[in-house]
Amino acid sequence: LLKIASEIFMNALIRARNERELRDSEQRFRSLFDNAQDGMVVVDPETLRCMTVNCSIRRMLGYAREEMQTIGIGEMYPETIRSQIVEQYRRLKVGAVYHAEAVPLRRKDGTTFPADMTLSTVILDARPYILGVFRDMTAQLNTEAERLRLFMAVEQATEFISILGADGTFQYINPAGERMFGYSINEVVGKNAFITDKGIYDAAFYQAIWKELRSGKAWSGRLTTRGRDGVVREIEQNISPVRDRDGNIVCFLSIGRDITNEVRLEQALRHAQKMEALGTLSSGIAHDFNNILSVITGYAQILLTTSAEHSPEETSLMEILHAARRARDLVRQILTFSRQTEQERKPLHIAPVIKETLRFLGSSLPASITIEHDIDTETDVILTDPTHIHQIIMNLCTNAIHAMKQTGGVLRVMLRPVELTPEDAVLMPDLVPGSYLMLTVSDTGHGIPADIIDRIFDPYFTTKPHGEGTGLGLSVVHGIVKQHGGAIRVHSTEGTGACFELWFPRHTDDVGATPEEHQPVQGGSGKILFVDDDPAVAKMGQEMLERLGYRVVAVTSSSAALEVFHAAPNRYDLLITDKTMPGMDGFELAAAARRIRPDLPIMVVTGFSDAEDPEKARTLGIQEMVMKPLLLPEIAAKIRRLLRIDTDPPPPQSGTETVSGEAHSSD
Repeated sequence: LLKIASEIFMNALIRARNERELRDSEQRFRSLFDNAQDGMVVVDPETLRCMTVNCSIRRMLGYAREEMQTIGIGEMYPETIRSQIVEQYRRLKVGAVYHAEAVPLRRKDGTTFPADMTLSTVILDARPYILGVFRDMTAQLNTEAERLRLFMAVEQATEFISILGADGTFQYINPAGERMFGYSINEVVGKNAFITDKGIYDAAFYQAIWKELRSGKAWSGRLTTRGRDGVVREIEQNISPVRDRDGNIVCFLSIGRDITNEVRLEQALRHAQKMEALGTLSSGIAHDFNNILSVITGYAQILLTTSAEHSPEETSLMEILHAARRARDLVRQILTFSRQTEQERKPLHIAPVIKETLRFLGSSLPASITIEHDIDTETDVILTDPTHIHQIIMNLCTNAIHAMKQTGGVLRVMLRPVELTPEDAVLMPDLVPGSYLMLTVSDTGHGIPADIIDRIFDPYFTTKPHGEGTGLGLSVVHGIVKQHGGAIRVHSTEGTGACFELWFPRHTDDVGATPEEHQPVQGGSGKILFVDDDPAVAKMGQEMLERLGYRVVAVTSSSAALEVFHAAPNRYDLLITDKTMPGMDGFELAAAARRIRPDLPIMVVTGFSDAEDPEKARTLGIQEMVMKPLLLPEIAAKIRRLLRIDTDPPPPQSGTETVSGEAHSSD
């Protein structure tokens, strides 16, 4: 009996201890359950009703405790997935766990939110129940979505974005950087960004950047880089340190933007501004230089009218006039080129332009380079303007000279007529059979590699070192040749030089004879008011016109000329005025004179002409514009046309005294 009593007592103690431990466990569970941050629901596996819920789930769903204990578990989910989720509750076995992410939960107001859901079994009051644990994933998913948007933005950005480790090695590079430089992310990750063998900057340059970054400062500036394809690019780069919460640098963020085109546009703008300034300067120089040429040619022509034919004096004077004409054409070329204006294409002998340009180049060639030329001067006429030919020769010869700069060599220029037969035209698809003029420029330099010869006419393509070429020279040549209806071919073998063949359609019509200074000229009679602010030109013009039989009043001030004309407007048969003068220019003087006398014939003389000058002259009623320096046959014919002289009157005796600002004539 004592033994039986002892066993009963021990069993009672064990049962009491187990019950106490169970109560303690349940109490701990309920404490954790009620205070948990995650939402919790205890569900009866048979009825699938909420037996108890904690504060967090009530806050998430917006229900009171009593309300949740009256609803089925299915009402916590949207109708679209309710049956599926309820089935998971039914199938859950004791000891099993079911987990799902981003499961939509339905609030009391009908709205939904994503939640992380875990279903398991717990024993309460010696009976299994389903425990549902829910964590609101709204903030987490929003953060992940934000990170995804940030990642996609970085991946799809047109800027080059990279992350450098604290040691300066690449940890990441976006696709734009891969495209820009031609290297994949796998090829650059782990390599130091501040060690380069591209030869553009020395090691000290990169070390200076790295030192500044390691000190905690950001760096920004322009970098010239070369990609795998060999293309040089200008990059606007910004590198900033990234710090942790303790202020330690953990990595560097590098953002770069390809500004190559912008830099080229800046260079083009600076070039345009430079050319505009050069055009303005050239205009002033041309005005003064043409005045000097006017005096030279004027007096040479005056002397030529009195020299004996075929005499040494005549020969010397003709050489002076030929040289002056070359100087005049050179000034016009400079003006046209500096102002980048389009010239009307006219029949032109291009051999003199080529020779003149070669003479210009020859004066600056190193001794190791020689120029040879074979230029046909009898059939050298095409429809063009001198500036285009000058540009072609300058660009092609400059490239050839650059190719021979290190080793020296021979630059050859040839010009000859060719006939393109129908059979040969098959090889020249851009040309039709006919007569052409072929200009050949060849050199003995390093030649053009076969892998780039198809790209040499592309704009901005250049093989010259950075800063020595714009990549526009050959594209300009190609454009000019195409505008002329011609074609261009290139022959080159690397190491043996290059040869450029330019084909231009020949012009077979007569160019027209250049006005001969020593040819009979017809004068006339009448009174002319001659105005030029340069006293030497005014005096020369006066003497030239007097030899033609006219009476001349020469004035060196436009305001004084207007006063002279206003005093006796009907005494003058013609007004000849310079265009560019201080105070009142020739157009303004012409307009003022026409207001006084609308029928007055007017001729404007100028050293250069803007594109709008002819239209402006027509608006003002100016019948003739003559370019300086004045050619006696030309101006004589134009004066007779303005005065409508049909017969040659006997030249009257006249004399003129010219002073600054006014002139007096004896009739």
